[in-house]
Amino acid sequence: MAGPPRRIRGNTALRGRRDEGRPPVAGPPRRIRGRATAARRRIIVGMSELETLAARVRPALRKAAPLLSRLAPRMEPANPFSPDDLSRDPDVAGAYRADPLVSHRTTARPGAEIFATADRVNGAVAAGRTFACPTLVIHGAADPIVPPASTAALSRLPGVERRLLPDIRREPHNDPDGPAIVDAVAAWLRGQLAGPDRPG
Repeated sequence: MAGPPRRIRGNTALRGRRDEGRPPVAGPPRRIRGRATAARRRIIVGMSELETLAARVRPALRKAAPLLSRLAPRMEPANPFSPDDLSRDPDVAGAYRADPLVSHRTTARPGAEIFATADRVNGAVAAGRTFACPTLVIHGAADPIVPPASTAALSRLPGVERRLLPDIRREPHNDPDGPAIVDAVAAWLRGQLAGPDRPG
């Protein structure tokens, strides 16, 4: 494809813009089709997205979320963050504000599901459950939306590598250093696919 690479938009399923008309992918991560046994390895790149709302929502509202999801599923609390929290690049915040497909509110039903999933994941981590595949966690050290401490426990799990990125905010891929960050993730993936179980 000619021309500079397009900026990757974070949280596309929430913000609404679809890539070239294709709907967002639902369900579990797709398997990466490498060679032989490497093709059977599922690789996850995590950014603790499930805690995005949970980290900033008022405790009373979070506690009421299950009830609100049943009684008023279309209630729309405002998303509790500023576009400036996303990236050091001011153009990212400007594009977020100007995008007519961006929703600045989240309805009660998906909000309650996000909280429930976050609690379930946090409980599993606290119980010492492990992932069934190599896992890379990247987190901006200057993320004002999800505290970096929220992913610290993951680094203690076997098979998990956590990278805390200095000065990076919520969206590492949309930072001025984004291309280098994406290259580093791609290099990690290549390293996993070139593991000892890959045939010569």
